[in-house]
Amino acid sequence: MSDISDQVRVILKEIEFHPDFKEKKEQELVEARQRFYGAVDGGRNMPIWQIIGLAKTGNELAADLLRLAFESIYIGKYFEARVRFLTRVVGYINQRRGIVHAMDDGCGTGVDLYCLDKLLSDDVVLCGADPNPYVLSIARQRNPSLGLRSSLVGGSYDVVYSDFFSIDDNDAFAFLKKSRECHAALNEGGVVIQNVDVSYSDRIFSQQFFGGSYFRLVRDELISEIEGNHPCYLQVWEKI
Repeated sequence: MSDISDQVRVILKEIEFHPDFKEKKEQELVEARQRFYGAVDGGRNMPIWQIIGLAKTGNELAADLLRLAFESIYIGKYFEARVRFLTRVVGYINQRRGIVHAMDDGCGTGVDLYCLDKLLSDDVVLCGADPNPYVLSIARQRNPSLGLRSSLVGGSYDVVYSDFFSIDDNDAFAFLKKSRECHAALNEGGVVIQNVDVSYSDRIFSQQFFGGSYFRLVRDELISEIEGNHPCYLQVWEKI
């Protein structure tokens, strides 16, 4: 697994997410923010979860800003560390259980899926879900052979990877709802791999609503420090 980061860089370069394209991507994000701020009342101070809500209503400026905000993380070492972690955990489950059905819940524009599809065994069946039709359409173009849908609800998976940054820090109900959805979608002994930023209350909510009768925590690993010195953790929760 020591060469995973090198492989990820090669894969990202194919779709223009290599560090060589950092300046271009950052400029695109600045321009998208300026368009959004100029057209949306209160846009400059709008938190990410509100931008996501606006994008869901069909606001193209919000959707485009959201796409570029999602994709800005693929340039740095954080993304390499995350893919390395996901490859290791899903690969281990694949060796232990054979065929694995893995869901990227909140797949955005499908870059994670694109990389994982090239790195993991053919025995790992990948699929993704995102409630935003704009970014999901991009994910479908990028991953035409993978099953993509608007929600994980109704599926049956061995692994669910879920990024919680889009949930309002104070929305306890949203965390409880997500934990129940993940529990219902997982096969027996399945796991949730959860991305949390310790600088927010994600970590508190994850312990409160993923613990207890739904899941048990089996791994909690610091993978990177994003810009602004925000420690980022990946947690693995096993269904009980």
